[in-house]
Amino acid sequence: MVVNTVGPGSPTDSVPAPLTDREPDLLVCDFVTANTSPTDRHAAARKYLTEKASATWDDAASTTIVDNVDCLINEATADRSVILLRGDAVGTLSATGQFRLNAAPTLYSVTLTLLRVGGQWRIDNPPAGVVMRKAEFQTAYRRLPVYFLDPGLATMVPDPRWVVNGADSLAARMVDLLLTGPSSELRASVVTEFGLQASLRNNVSRADGSTAANTPGGRGVRIDLANLGPLDAGQRQLLAAQLVWTLDAAGIIGPFYLLADGAPLDDARADGWTTSDVVSTDPAASAGASVPLHALLGGALVTVADTAVTPVPGPLGGSTALRSAALSRDGKRVAAVAARPGGGTQLLVGQIGGPVTVAAQGDTMTRPTWSADGSAVWVVQNGGTVLRISQDAATGALSTQQVDTSALGPRSGSITALRLARDGVRAGLVIAGQVQIAYVRRTDSGGTALGAPQLVTPSLQDTATTLDWTNADTVVVVRTNPDRPVVTVTVDGSELRELPGTNLSAPVRAVAASATAQLVADSRGVLRLTSGDTTGTRLWRQVAGLGGEPGPTAIPILPG
Repeated sequence: MVVNTVGPGSPTDSVPAPLTDREPDLLVCDFVTANTSPTDRHAAARKYLTEKASATWDDAASTTIVDNVDCLINEATADRSVILLRGDAVGTLSATGQFRLNAAPTLYSVTLTLLRVGGQWRIDNPPAGVVMRKAEFQTAYRRLPVYFLDPGLATMVPDPRWVVNGADSLAARMVDLLLTGPSSELRASVVTEFGLQASLRNNVSRADGSTAANTPGGRGVRIDLANLGPLDAGQRQLLAAQLVWTLDAAGIIGPFYLLADGAPLDDARADGWTTSDVVSTDPAASAGASVPLHALLGGALVTVADTAVTPVPGPLGGSTALRSAALSRDGKRVAAVAARPGGGTQLLVGQIGGPVTVAAQGDTMTRPTWSADGSAVWVVQNGGTVLRISQDAATGALSTQQVDTSALGPRSGSITALRLARDGVRAGLVIAGQVQIAYVRRTDSGGTALGAPQLVTPSLQDTATTLDWTNADTVVVVRTNPDRPVVTVTVDGSELRELPGTNLSAPVRAVAASATAQLVADSRGVLRLTSGDTTGTRLWRQVAGLGGEPGPTAIPILPG
């Protein structure tokens, strides 16, 4: 048990005791609200139960997230009432904070018996587990990343978890989630420096061991770990990076005093770790941040500056046949899909501004996408075959591998878009108008596979056409719906938000996104999402040089 822990604020329990003389149906609805407070094994919710029910209620059995909750009276006498609690179950929350979206809402329905106790109605047969309204869940909890490592040990990969707001044990909770390890979907795709036996040797505490929020000298957090096993200096650095970035993302204030069996994890950092000590794995860093905007314009690849649009040197800048293109993260390599003489398409790969090589051909090909290290480009051929094409750095020889997509299951339509996240671990796909998130894995035979696919947009009703990643756990999606043409959705499907669409001209044809920029191509040209200078209202503004007469052919390109 971890106690004496620290967080950004003091603990609060905003759920009041049951209102006096509450009608039974309203009391049941209030009980659902009280379920959002997990403090002391849902002590607030237990106030709505009879004494016997409170003693036996298994609140840890499951957590169901519901929409459209109804509390309906079925039977009523002077001392007994039967209430039907029903709603649309949209997802579940695991004990480790993972939200799992249901592929389609299912009926949640339980019949509750209420008895009068001391003149007040109380629930006598609560269902095993907890049920929460989605809106109240999203208010009472917040989504935070737990960080693991990409297979190349180059950057952090977020594993989003939902954690209750205002908990004074937030630091301990985040450390516990890190020790527990990656979610089942992510486990085969990432690395962690915490072994299976790793644990806390002592409680997570303030640096001076105090519990008061503003104790002088109490700045920072002390974390004493045990059973880490043999770790070299590089592994200790990476383990520290996992801790520091996870706690920093949760708003925990450092420095972080990291100990192993009571001694500093690194003697050089005995005075505490900060984000500057692990900046090489900064999850917000982007190798493409300095790469200028590129675009396709009239079938040619161009560089876009504030004052000019310039064709890139080489054959791609002089082409009129390019349909889509992608730059590697560092902007040095390019892959482009071009119309093939005689029909069909071909994938061209090479250095930006240099010669290109035909890497693949097909009747159709999706926009290409690069691996995190720029060593391989992915593309979907003929709507269903995913190819991974790498190029030998010394000889330039191309090697083509078919990615195992059997985990995606039978498909009712084509794959119309495939984009790798910038950490290279997740893939976003549009299949038959729906967005799925899958995970890049190595197979036992040394190949590559997409595994653990999750549908994240069941509410979009098969209207998605393409997508791109804004960051490592959120995609921006283009739709055929003219009223809501652009939305963002998180990788667990828990949060779907509309982007402004009032000044877009249908159809929206393409999207390019990063952590700092969102661009789309509509019927007039390329537009960038900005905030108004005075009002703060977000709106789409046309990119200079990518509108006018050639605008309908323009497609924005950012690294990835």
